[in-house]
Amino acid sequence: MAVAPLTVPQILDAQSRASPDRAPLRVEAHTLSYREWDLASRSIAHGILRSGGAPGMRFGLLFDGLDWLAYAAAYLGVLRCGGTAVHLNGHIPETELERRLDECGVSWVIRSPFVSPPDRFLKRCVTVEELLSGDTSPVSVTVAPEAISDIRYTSGTTGPAKAYLVSHANLTFGRTLEGMKDLGRSAVMLVPMTLGTSTSATVLTVALSSPAALVLCSPLDIERMGELIERERVDSVMITPHLASQILEARLAERYDLSSVRVLASASAPLPAAVARKLLASIPGATLQVACAQSEASPALLTHTFAPDRPFSVGKPSSFTEVRIVDERGQELPPGALGEIWLRSPAPKRLFLNAPEVNAQLLADGWHRTGDLGRMDAQGELEFFDRKVDALVSHGELVSSISLEAFLLEHPAVREAAVVGTPHEAGASEIVAFVVLRDPAALAAVREHLSRCVPAEHYPARFVSVVALPRTHNGKVLKRALRLDMGCRTLERLVAPSPDV
Repeated sequence: MAVAPLTVPQILDAQSRASPDRAPLRVEAHTLSYREWDLASRSIAHGILRSGGAPGMRFGLLFDGLDWLAYAAAYLGVLRCGGTAVHLNGHIPETELERRLDECGVSWVIRSPFVSPPDRFLKRCVTVEELLSGDTSPVSVTVAPEAISDIRYTSGTTGPAKAYLVSHANLTFGRTLEGMKDLGRSAVMLVPMTLGTSTSATVLTVALSSPAALVLCSPLDIERMGELIERERVDSVMITPHLASQILEARLAERYDLSSVRVLASASAPLPAAVARKLLASIPGATLQVACAQSEASPALLTHTFAPDRPFSVGKPSSFTEVRIVDERGQELPPGALGEIWLRSPAPKRLFLNAPEVNAQLLADGWHRTGDLGRMDAQGELEFFDRKVDALVSHGELVSSISLEAFLLEHPAVREAAVVGTPHEAGASEIVAFVVLRDPAALAAVREHLSRCVPAEHYPARFVSVVALPRTHNGKVLKRALRLDMGCRTLERLVAPSPDV
């Protein structure tokens, strides 16, 4: 028998009845139990409705810092009154924030007390405190599972961040009210993520259905991560590749007791093998679980336990995920052949805002065309190759930028690495390696090291030593910014010739 899809507030209602005192969210000394979350969201929903808010309106949630508990309450308050939440972070540049508010048709902004929308936003702007009505009675708004709960944005690593629409039924896919009755033992997961992003929105849905208590902290405070893992006896840690590198650079395992950690969960970008090996060596009791997904294709995903002999593997698809590797015409390729990764799941689709042609194609066949390249082996395990836009072309052959970066990171002097291609002759790329060095004098040794690892035709034309790599809020490298940087460097050489770095 088919199970009727749920809404996100129905999940919270069920948790509040089954486990009212369980606290899924902790920030410093503050906690939020399911019952407190339930009552606060009702109070906010009534405050919104009494102040002129209505079902179908779009509400910008502009939050920052460690204001997680207010953010969680505001999110469920918006959803209870039939609204759509647009997740926004206070550090987004003002012009980009204006674009998103306008593009999404945001009617209200609900914010942290220490951040504000751009001056040009002249519509209603309130804090959570101002919305608390004191009325915690049930909210008499019927919310349909197919209603849009969220508008989220992609990371923007390959161009302007793109907005996509998420329904309640997509977020609650596979969940049942019966499953909310007994979540079993409560583990402790450390979540060092940024507020007001698609990732933070996902964290809230995890908090609604996971047995883990989520301990939240800033991804900028690596020292605090060590303190919390030791004090809270954290079982699992949600990391990004950038965070993994920072944990190692800070020598956290040498100064704090991290022995309670059993699982390191990595997503968002490929984790270089050198970083993975060092991280596991520093926390020997842990396994590294790697997930491969795109937020706009969720809940489709592949999972894998990192193995040194398969450093680029992202594992096998979950039970509700289909994977295809296809050529440029969309024809499925045999095992071992390199092509684009397509993902599909039976969940209601996440659709892009203002992209009718892309959405029509997605609704027609259900396949998310990821723009990622990979190959499937005979056992059904996927090896990730590169993003299409980041893959390099040399002598008519595709070259993986992440493979070159992995080789660079094997050298002890290299702290960070990013390899990009800039347009060259006949469609080929001029390969440029950007490196952040522990020892600035080691560049020649790094170049020699790479020459021993890769064929001559894959060897970078230039190496550029930089102080840091440009990154998004969640630590992904902005390779398009590096390509622009190379354009500026090329112009400088044309205007005033200087020796190559």
